[in-house]
Amino acid sequence: MSSLTTSTGVFALKPLALFLMSLTLAGCLSGGGGGGSSSPPSTPPSTAEPTDPQEPVGPVEPEPSLAERVFSTEQQRITGVIRDDMLAFLGLRYAQPPVRFAPPAALTVTPVDELTGDPDSADAYGARCPQHEPPVSSGNTSPISEDCLFLNIFRPAELTAGSLAEEALPVMLYLHGGAFVEGSGEEFYLPTRLVERDVIVVTINYRLGALGFQALPALFEEHGSATGNYGILDQQEAMRWIRANIANFGGDPDNVTIFGQSAGGHSVLTHVVSPTAEGLFSKAISQGGTYAPGQRPPAAAYTLGQAFIERLGCDLNSAEEIRDCLRNSELADILQAQGRAGSSGDEYLGASYLPVAGNQGDVFPESVWSALRAGRTNPIDGLVVGFNREEGRFTIAFNEWLGVEVTAANIKAKAHQLLQFDWRGLDAGAIVDYYLAQPEYDDRDDDKYPLVMAAIETDWAYACNQLALLSGSPPPDGFSANKPSGTNLYSYWFTEQNAPHRFPDPGIPLGAAHTTDLPYLWGSEQVLLERTGNDESQLLLAERMLDYWTTFAKTGDPNASDGVAEQWPAYDSFTPETPNNMIELKTTEPVQTSVLEVSQHHHCQSLWSRAPTRR
Repeated sequence: MSSLTTSTGVFALKPLALFLMSLTLAGCLSGGGGGGSSSPPSTPPSTAEPTDPQEPVGPVEPEPSLAERVFSTEQQRITGVIRDDMLAFLGLRYAQPPVRFAPPAALTVTPVDELTGDPDSADAYGARCPQHEPPVSSGNTSPISEDCLFLNIFRPAELTAGSLAEEALPVMLYLHGGAFVEGSGEEFYLPTRLVERDVIVVTINYRLGALGFQALPALFEEHGSATGNYGILDQQEAMRWIRANIANFGGDPDNVTIFGQSAGGHSVLTHVVSPTAEGLFSKAISQGGTYAPGQRPPAAAYTLGQAFIERLGCDLNSAEEIRDCLRNSELADILQAQGRAGSSGDEYLGASYLPVAGNQGDVFPESVWSALRAGRTNPIDGLVVGFNREEGRFTIAFNEWLGVEVTAANIKAKAHQLLQFDWRGLDAGAIVDYYLAQPEYDDRDDDKYPLVMAAIETDWAYACNQLALLSGSPPPDGFSANKPSGTNLYSYWFTEQNAPHRFPDPGIPLGAAHTTDLPYLWGSEQVLLERTGNDESQLLLAERMLDYWTTFAKTGDPNASDGVAEQWPAYDSFTPETPNNMIELKTTEPVQTSVLEVSQHHHCQSLWSRAPTRR
C-alpha cells in the first residue's frame, strides 16, 4: 500500500481559500472565450448568459399545443414550456418545504383521479437555496428562499403527452457544483445538446452551506447520521421523486445516471458509497469531484460546528436550547455566521463544508476514500471519473484578478497555506523547490510562480487523489483497478488547452482549468462557437464528449456501436502489454492514454506518493 493510502485520503481536513474559491465559483466562470496574459482586469469577468435564462432560447415553436404539454406527477398536473427545441418543466417541488437542520420529507401522493382543475404552469425556476451571492454574478435571477427544494425536467419537445417514445428514455440527473455553498439547478446553461441525443435531463436545487451541511452533537441527538448531510439527503429525495414520476415524462426510472462537476462530482461519489442511495440510480459520472475524498470526519465537523454556533450566538447550555436557537435565528445571521470570502483573511469560511462521513447510521458510514478503495459501494452498472489537466489554474487566475498574486517571495508561504492541513505534515517549501526544478518551468518568466502554484494544487487535490482513489499509486509494472464488483469503470483526462473560459485577461494561460469542460456539454452549438472564435475543432470535441456521456447513460459503456469515435478503454488492470486504460479528451481527437502517463505528468509517483514532510 502506498503512502497515499490512508483512511482519510490525501486531503482530509478543512481546505483553504485559494483552493476552494475555484470550487465555489465553478458556475460563475464556466463558459465563454477570451484569454491572454497581462494585468488583472479592473472589473469582474462578465458572467451574463448570451440570453436571459428565464426566456426561451431560440424561437418559440407553435407545436406541441398547450394541451399536448400537460403532464402529471404524483402531486399535480403541469404544463411545460418550449425551450430551444426542448419541452421543459421548471420549478417542480420534489420534497416538502424543508425544516431547518432536519432531513427532507417526501411529498404527499395524490390519487390520479383527484388531480382535477387547471394544470399549473411549470415555466419558471424555483427559488435558490440560501447562499451568499458570489463575488462574480452567476446571472441567476430566481429569488433566494429556504423553501428551495425544486427540480427542472428537460425532454425532447416532439415527445408530447400523447406521443411518448416507444421506449422510455434514459435519464441524466445533474448535481451542480459550488463548493457546497453556492449554485442552483438553473445554472450551467440549458441541456440542449444533451437532450437532442434522446435523453431526459433533470437539474435540482439542494440545501447548501450551514443549512445543508452543518454537523453538531445537538443535531446528531435528533437525527443521527443525517446531521451534516442534509444537502446530500435532499439529492437522494430528488432521486426518489424521479424514480416515482419520471415515467410520466417518458423517462426510464430504472436507467438513471447521476452526473456532476466539482461539488456535484463529489456528491456523485458520495451517493456511490451511501447505503441510503442504493437502488436510486444505475450509473454515475464524476467530473473534477475527487478532491477531499476523506471528506469530513464527525470530530472535525463538530469542531467547525462549535465555531459556527459561537458566531451565531447559539452556544447554549442544552442540546434543545441549541436546536431552538438554530431554528429561530434570522437567515441573514446564519449566513453571516457561516462566513464568506473576505478580503482580510486567509480562510474562506463559507467553503468549509463537506459531507460528514463516519457518523453512526446508514446515511454515510464511511468516506468515499475508505469505501471506494475497499469496494464497498452500491451496485451500479457503470462509473466514470475524470479531471482536467490544469484544474488549479482557475484558482490562480481568479485570485490574480482579486489582486492576490503568487511571486517568488510568497510562493512557499502560499503553498504552506494550501497544504498545512494535510495529515502527513507536508514540507511545502521542499515541494515548491521540487516543482521549480522541473524543466517545463525553465523558460517561464512572469508566470512561472503562478503556474507552479497551480500545478501543486492540481496534482495534490485532484490528479493524485483520483489515481490513488481508483488504483492506488501505480507502479511501473502494473496495478489492479479499484472498482465495484460488476461495474464498468472508465476514467478521462481533459487536456484541451484552448478550452473556453470567461476571464477577459486571466494573467496566465488557463489551459484545461477547473470548469472549462462544462461548455462542451451545456448550451447550444452557436454559443460554443462564439466562445471559441468559431473553432470547428472545439465543436467536434463537444460532439465527442456529448456522445460519450449520453451513450454511457444509455448503456453503461461510453463507446458507440458505430466505431466513429476513439474507443474509450475500460479502466482495468494496467500492464506494459496493455498500457492504455484512460481517454484523453482534446480537440485533436480524443486518444487513449495510460494511467502511468497521467501519473508521471502530475508527479503522483515521483513526489506525492512519498512527499517530503516536516517531521
